[in-house]
Formats: sequence, structure tokens, C-alpha cells
Amino acid sequence: MSTLKATVPSKICWKYFHDRVYIPYIQNVIENLHDRFPDNPVLEAITLLDPDLLGDDPPEHDWIHQIKLQTLVDKFVSIGPKEDVCSEWEGLKDLLYKECKGMGFRQALHTIVKLGHLYPFMTKFAAIGLVLPVSTADCERCFSCLKRLKTPLRNRMGQKVLNSLVNISCEGQPVEQFDFEKSAISFAKGKNRKISA
Repeated sequence: MSTLKATVPSKICWKYFHDRVYIPYIQNVIENLHDRFPDNPVLEAITLLDPDLLGDDPPEHDWIHQIKLQTLVDKFVSIGPKEDVCSEWEGLKDLLYKECKGMGFRQALHTIVKLGHLYPFMTKFAAIGLVLPVSTADCERCFSCLKRLKTPLRNRMGQKVLNSLVNISCEGQPVEQFDFEKSAISFAKGKNRKISA
């Protein structure tokens, strides 16, 4: 009997917690995410080229595809006229549906880029999709790296050296994998330098 009494208040407490704390907290997090990361119509339109989002019956979603195509054509006017883009899309849509299903969005975009001779307009959209940043994390990471490298003691560093250091720091190998001996040999072979003692 005592175990029944112990569970009754906890169910009431859980219901109270769920309704008064948990649900409002989750709703607040979702609202903050929507405020911080608003929908981007171009990013949404690029998903047109995702084979996994074509659905089981591509003709059923034609009206959605037309809206996304219109968004892309309106945003990137220089790529080509809507009629040509739409006719290319009809051929590419079948290829994506039959050959690229389950491939993954990024790999599908690379495949479309390789088909540039068949689909020149859609290839340009795929290339745009490959370079569009979906977040600012990489940019922020590089600026943090730049701040670490360009200290007040290194304020006279040239642009070429700074670019090289940032590139090594952001994109280079981990220190554990770096071949110091090969680097020293390459440095020694580079040019004659004055060594001050």
C-alpha cells in the first residue's frame, strides 16, 4: 500500500512539471531557434536537388518543385531563363529519382555537377548548393584562429604569411600527424637565409 501512495504524488508532480516547466521550456527553445535561424528560401529551394526528398511519386510533388525552381530562377537570374531551367529539371528529376535515391544530398550534388554537359543550368544550381554555407561556424572558427595568430607581437606579419598560417591552422593536419623532419628539409632547401647567432 505504501508503494501506491509514493507513486501517486510523483505522477501529480510529473504532470505539473511537464505542463508548467517542460513544455514551456521546449516551446521557448524552439521559438529562440526560429528567431536565431530564420528560414532561408534559397536553402529551401536548393533541396529540390535532394533525391531523398523527391518522394515516392515525383509527379505528385510537381507544384512544390515549380515553386522551388521559381525561387532559384528569381534569385540567380544570370543562370538562365525559366523555360530552359524547367525543361532541364524534367530530365534531371527522373535521373535523380531512378539513379540517385539513397545517395545523400551532397553526393547527389557532386553527381549533378559532373553532368554539366547534359544539364548546364541545373549544374550551376548544384554548384551553388555545394558552396552555400549552412552555418557560420567555419567562418567564426577561422576568425578565432586569426585572433590567436595575429597577436600584438605579430602585428607586422604580412598577408601571405598570415593566410598560410590560418590555412594550416584551420585546414591542416593535427600536430600528431605532422612530419617535422620533412618540413625542416623543405625549409632548408628553400632559399639561403642569414642565420644570426
